[in-house]
Amino acid sequence: MDIKKYHLSPKVKLLWAGKFLFAIILLLVVIYATAYFVLSMDIDILGSLLLIVGGLLLILLAAYLGYIQLKYDNFRYAFGDKEFILEEGIVIKKFQRIPYEKIQNVSIIYPIPHRILNVGKVIITTAATDIKLSEFVLEALDRPHDFSTQLLYRVEKRDEEIGHKRTRRRRKVKKTSEE
Repeated sequence: MDIKKYHLSPKVKLLWAGKFLFAIILLLVVIYATAYFVLSMDIDILGSLLLIVGGLLLILLAAYLGYIQLKYDNFRYAFGDKEFILEEGIVIKKFQRIPYEKIQNVSIIYPIPHRILNVGKVIITTAATDIKLSEFVLEALDRPHDFSTQLLYRVEKRDEEIGHKRTRRRRKVKKTSEE
């Protein structure tokens, strides 16, 4: 059986690149301020220094953008019959299978950058005792509510199949907003 695999929203590349660009701009400001105010460099030398550092940062940015594309291409998820599947990794491939009966909660978070891009961050929490194995994050989905509805439907369906007894409370999607 062939399982349809999905990618994150392409907008996730903007989120990843935005963090890096912010760091580069901050680094350039610190270098410029340090060179001008602390080292009292001449404007001509300072301009040459910024040109060299800027060129190196552009090369680094191009490499990072290539990495972002590879990271995006290699992050996929799928809905299996009995489990949710995550695949990620460029050099070291990581395949995670999360049985539907182990899923405890699905949260949707809308931090400010996500709201600007009209995407949501989804966090899937399981019953695992190790925190690294208990939370799975989908960084940016275009329609996070549709995703969570589909996932929770499969969780409920799987519970019925195996006769899993849960408390009578209905599973709900927890919606939060980070400021």
